[in-house]
Amino acid sequence: MSFDYGSISKQSLEIRESPLLWMQGVNDSISVQVDGSGDITNVSMVLYENGNDVSSTKLTDAVAVSGRMITTKTLTGLVGGNHYKYYLYFTDSDIETVREGTIVVPKLGVNPNRYSPSAINRIRVNESPITIYPGESKQLIVNVEGQGAIDETTMYVYKGTADVSASVLSGSMTNTGRNITLKTIENLAGGNEYLVYIFFTDGGKSTCRYMEVVCPKLGA
Repeated sequence: MSFDYGSISKQSLEIRESPLLWMQGVNDSISVQVDGSGDITNVSMVLYENGNDVSSTKLTDAVAVSGRMITTKTLTGLVGGNHYKYYLYFTDSDIETVREGTIVVPKLGVNPNRYSPSAINRIRVNESPITIYPGESKQLIVNVEGQGAIDETTMYVYKGTADVSASVLSGSMTNTGRNITLKTIENLAGGNEYLVYIFFTDGGKSTCRYMEVVCPKLGA
């Protein structure tokens, strides 16, 4: 399953939804619908990381075209805190052109809310933020829209940039259809905010969802 970030305009070189939010650990492709009519052919793609061409190490598979839809190569191994730009070169009705996009990969523990809302809503759990009180234990179920098999689920909890999963998670994860039952979240400290990351494969490609968890300070 690829991220579908919507249409791009023939009059603009940059994808409308750019910058795109990506999570470290996700290996996936991007689907781009090009406005207009006519045949799109001869598509190629390059990827830059902090100004350096990393196409040979962080792009796999092949670009695919269906009508006016371009599905990029699979992006792999993107590193949190780094800056990425990708370029799609193609021929549109015998005219050579290019489109570009920016990819933002926040470090784990850095709230993605500081980035583009149009991209955030693609991987943020709809019910986020969740409130869990001190002393409360909660097991949540996350529904993933779409079709295909969900597998290889894992999750992490961060307080700031510190991974506190070992101290606040118990039990195991299960998935039924498109529903993922998370581990139990417990032992949260009042007056803190947490980020929960859920990683899984969807149709064979790795992806992620995240949500904020607020633990209020009692009496505040």
